[in-house]
Amino acid sequence: MIKSAKIKWFLVVIFLKFNSFNSFAHKQFKENSDSIEYIVLDDLKGNQGYITKSRGLKILSELNLTDSTNSNWNSVLVSDTLGTYFKSQESGNYVLCLIDLSGEDMFETHVLLELQPISENQFKVIAKERYYHGNYSCCWTNYYDGFNQFGSYFTLAVCGTGSGFCGRRVYYFKTVCSQESSLSIADNYSSTYDDDVVLLSSTKSMDKDSLIYHYRLDNFKRKRNDRLKLKTSESFIVQYKLINNTWVSEDEAAHSIEF
Repeated sequence: MIKSAKIKWFLVVIFLKFNSFNSFAHKQFKENSDSIEYIVLDDLKGNQGYITKSRGLKILSELNLTDSTNSNWNSVLVSDTLGTYFKSQESGNYVLCLIDLSGEDMFETHVLLELQPISENQFKVIAKERYYHGNYSCCWTNYYDGFNQFGSYFTLAVCGTGSGFCGRRVYYFKTVCSQESSLSIADNYSSTYDDDVVLLSSTKSMDKDSLIYHYRLDNFKRKRNDRLKLKTSESFIVQYKLINNTWVSEDEAAHSIEF
């Protein structure tokens, strides 16, 4: 269990650095409407696949989810991979994650689409939601690797950044829903303040509707030669349960690592 005295200083730093995160995360996505939309895709097959810029930009444009004239789109090639998709083994629907490079304030956002197969190449748009990062997606190594599957759940990582800080929170869901209605779970972060470095890492396991996180919190002191000397290290476990489609935890440690 984390002792509150041990984490007080870096929680304050994280709060200050992450203060802008919530303003992004809680913006409303206005593109949703009550009208039923359909889209034709002839290359959405199998249980998993990747989407290039040429295909992804066409999808976003047809659904009015991007400004294709934005100059940020010119920074990537038409053959670059900008998204990926998975097929739900429960519903048979496809869930797509595409980056939108025409985001406001020059920061990219990610768009989730849930498509229900109607015929061989025609799909009904069940849901479309935009997810915001703190600013840019520092916790993704490319445009698409933050969207995955874990057990029967889809997962989407959302990043937050600050001076010397990068954090990763993860959403777990079976059907696409809004960012405002979902709870993200702290996954990892790195924080540097003067010569103090704090690293939070995790591994996880799933048991039905229980998600078990094994956390490790390391505190380092940076030496003159830039090497890190471990000061303290502790491990702890937090169990999250899905109640009324919302992830909750009664463990005190879960609240201690909020950011």
